[in-house]
Amino acid sequence: MREWSESCTILSDILGEQTRVASVPDGYYSRKVGKAAAAAGIEVLFTSEATAATSVLEGCLILGRYFIRAHTSPADSGAIAAGQVWPRWRQTVLWEAKKPVKALTGEFYFAIRRCLISQVLPQSTPPNRAGNRAGSVGSLFEERNNPADNK
Repeated sequence: MREWSESCTILSDILGEQTRVASVPDGYYSRKVGKAAAAAGIEVLFTSEATAATSVLEGCLILGRYFIRAHTSPADSGAIAAGQVWPRWRQTVLWEAKKPVKALTGEFYFAIRRCLISQVLPQSTPPNRAGNRAGSVGSLFEERNNPADNK
């Protein structure tokens, strides 16, 4: 609960308004997390669950989300956005298959994932210090917000 409250306070100070929407990264959503977010004033909480199902927990709307990544084809992206069943079902099955692996490997899951991804994605552009490849949203944010680069 303290982490949610502190994070919401910091973000609200930066934004100049109450933080009402949040996201739980990496699939660490649980009812306890949802209750803590609601108690901190979060009204809408996105999980990492690949689902269109919604629920309300102590006044907080809980939403899943589907992922569009660099390797997701435009056809698949459009099909997900249009609500077509097959690409959504495929993401749900893959997400559910990852859950026991993540539970067994804990934080090592992310190191293993980074290693596997580095073997699959082209290595033509090295990642920046945050691990983002040039042209990615993360790298663009980092480039805009790095005072050392703004000469």
